[in-house]
Amino acid sequence: MGTLTRTASALAGGAALTTALVLLPSAASAAPVTCANTSGGSTVCIGNDVDGYRATVTPWLDLDGSTLDFNLRCANGRWFGSEGAFRAQAGLARSYIFQVGRQGSCFVRLIDRTTGQSWDTPSIVR
Repeated sequence: MGTLTRTASALAGGAALTTALVLLPSAASAAPVTCANTSGGSTVCIGNDVDGYRATVTPWLDLDGSTLDFNLRCANGRWFGSEGAFRAQAGLARSYIFQVGRQGSCFVRLIDRTTGQSWDTPSIVR
């Protein structure tokens, strides 16, 4: 079974309301996930996937409306781009699977094409 993540956010009476539904793989196939946070509360993560590495970002107000792009960088010197940048919406998680097989130790770099800033996840080994 794969992983499905759905996140919604709404403002009600000045307070943020967040809900999340997560279906996790069985314990036998559970994989490590590591994340990094922006100073504004957005989260970028990397995890194992059957075909390679899964990059996920959950943008909040700091990245709302920004043009974001995932890159995968590996200790073996190889790096991989995603299929292009996308526009972020606060509270809407986006994922990309880098179907590159096992590359050893790798991390995700999230690049904000609007501001030029970038954030790196900790590395995982696959």
